[in-house]
Amino acid sequence: DKWKALESNYRPEPGALVVGGIDGARFVDALAVIATEVETGFQWPIGIWERPKSAPDNYEHPKEEVDAALEEFMGEYEVWRVYIDPGSSTGNIDTLVERWQGRWGEEKIVPWRMDRPKQTALAVANYIDAVGQAELSHDGDKHFARHIKNAVKKPVSAKDDEKRPLFVIGKNRPDSTNKMDAAAAGVLSWEARGDAIASGAEKQEPSQVFIQGM
Repeated sequence: DKWKALESNYRPEPGALVVGGIDGARFVDALAVIATEVETGFQWPIGIWERPKSAPDNYEHPKEEVDAALEEFMGEYEVWRVYIDPGSSTGNIDTLVERWQGRWGEEKIVPWRMDRPKQTALAVANYIDAVGQAELSHDGDKHFARHIKNAVKKPVSAKDDEKRPLFVIGKNRPDSTNKMDAAAAGVLSWEARGDAIASGAEKQEPSQVFIQGM
């Protein structure tokens, strides 16, 4: 209900300062690219790819389509950074990450591993706070909303600075077909926004914000 209430008709202008978050894998898990405008906290999906029910055994997400979507995004907006969880050793997207780093630079395309319990749990907590306090808005995409709804809490042993228990997000069970990768990408994108604000990226001239490859 909180997520639905944050739906907005707002759309960022071309050239706006934005960040991105990418999570997923090549085969079974979905692959999601979520953008966030730094100034407003508005989020929207650049793309969410899911394995079709009738997919053959050798199915793989369309790598060139994913690549083209990110290239269009990078060309339309002033992208500060894109945080990417490259995934596990099975079905990871390392080849895409390497391609993008070669094109836009390692300072702009940044691996952000979500297998680090405390760091990920703190990022999740920041995202949940943003939703609860209406600091975030979104375009109402139904697939993004479904992934948000599918995400469930997974407790971790780490605690925050006030000794409160933390949790990450995941599927309700490992073999679940209820995908939530766009929710994880949303977390990464929001984390990148926070880092952009902390770095003073909003106050820099456009020529200073571009790091490499633009």
